[in-house]
Amino acid sequence: MKNFIIFTLSLLLYPICSEGVRPIKKNISPPPSIDYSVKNYLDLGDRSTEIGIAISKQNLISKKKLPVVVFIHGGGWKTGDKDQNIWQCFNYAHKGYIAITISYRLLDEAPFPQCIIDVKTAIRFIKSLSEDYPIDTENIGVWGYSAGGHLALMIALDDNLSSFNSGLYNEYDTSVKCAAVIAAPTDFSNKERGSRILSKEQWKSDSFKSKISPITYINSKQPPIMMIHGTVDRIVPPYHYKNFADLCMKESIKNFELEEAENHDHMFYFKDKKYPNLVFEYFEKMLKNDQK
Repeated sequence: MKNFIIFTLSLLLYPICSEGVRPIKKNISPPPSIDYSVKNYLDLGDRSTEIGIAISKQNLISKKKLPVVVFIHGGGWKTGDKDQNIWQCFNYAHKGYIAITISYRLLDEAPFPQCIIDVKTAIRFIKSLSEDYPIDTENIGVWGYSAGGHLALMIALDDNLSSFNSGLYNEYDTSVKCAAVIAAPTDFSNKERGSRILSKEQWKSDSFKSKISPITYINSKQPPIMMIHGTVDRIVPPYHYKNFADLCMKESIKNFELEEAENHDHMFYFKDKKYPNLVFEYFEKMLKNDQK
């Protein structure tokens, strides 16, 4: 309960920003037992391409490789920042993970599909840090909420090495062990708000909308995915998860799990501790049972 209260307060206190504006930079004060550092996956990058890495200080010199959970923030691809997931990073670091929160360029900073390119670059960059941190590159899970859920799905499902590739850290791939996504957009072909997110040319191109839609990439070899979605979500309507789940069933995908949050809206995850607990249990099952 204490952790739930802490993260709820952190959300309430997080600076509210107007559309297309990155929130004011926060002064992060990690718990005494946690080492927290900020790195940039672009040599000339700014706050929009930073990652924050949290690890228990006692694990910094661990010879045992540790599982990693990467958190991707929401905000409609137009707002948000890595700092809004810092509470989750500290919680997971306390529990034996290397927890990483990432930023990506928002739509006012760079149009689609730059955000997808950025998060894929970030995953390869994280793997490149395995000589500096005890990162188990084969045991990485991704978490995403809303727009971050869309990006997490694109990482998990699109395993084409040349797809959305920045050309950086190409000695590493973007494969992950699993994904947990909350209120995730999955299909741009029927997205009513798409005309405000995509350019006119992109909005008119069915092939482009298909290319950035996670539902396009459902396949028999995909990694395990847990999807949690509110049944009365008006921001990301239920057809996103229903169509995705139906196609997984049609394709006989066995490692897809759906949790319908009955009568919950878009923000349910931050109101009911049941769902963060479900996600934590999922990562425990997926990332620690096979631990090397």
